[in-house]
Amino acid sequence: DGARIRLTQRTDYPWDGEVEIGVDLEEGMEFSLMLRVPGWSDGANISVNGEAVGAGIEPGRYFELRRRWERGDTVRISMPMRVKMMTAHPRVESSAWRVAVKRGPIVFCFEGADNPDFDVWYAQIDPSSSLSVSYRPDLLGGVVTVECGGAAIDTELWSGRLYVPIEKIADGLKPVRLTAIPYHVWANREPGPMEVWMGKR
Repeated sequence: DGARIRLTQRTDYPWDGEVEIGVDLEEGMEFSLMLRVPGWSDGANISVNGEAVGAGIEPGRYFELRRRWERGDTVRISMPMRVKMMTAHPRVESSAWRVAVKRGPIVFCFEGADNPDFDVWYAQIDPSSSLSVSYRPDLLGGVVTVECGGAAIDTELWSGRLYVPIEKIADGLKPVRLTAIPYHVWANREPGPMEVWMGKR
């Protein structure tokens, strides 16, 4: 009915899954606030002024929050940012039985600049390894990185060869920690190899 409503959003998304929305209006009134819950976000929670709202929060849908709003009300959406190992359909031959790393809405990649002690084209991920997530304000304008365990193959095995016996691969593996960066920021440093879909141990 012509009333003016001001919504203020505060968040570090997509690095963090916490979103706060402040409500400012001249006088109390009832209306619906439609909150989009991303499809990747399983386990999202919504609260108003610190009190959790009811059930019905579904990934990939809008959640209708209807109530009488007052000046200073605060809505908080909490979306867990779990690291997930994704795999492709077996008929996608280029990526079959390989693994990609995803956190929240972001797909990650492994670039040579972050893994200087081995060639990422010769590396494999161990999906069961421990994961560490950290925000790096000094890296590429400020990004989240993901570290995981895996193994790298000795590149000398392939020197001058197209084929080697499979048992030589196992002998040439060494354990490594792999560092992944968001896919959208790669190719901003020195030239080098990059992989999204990694072999798995």
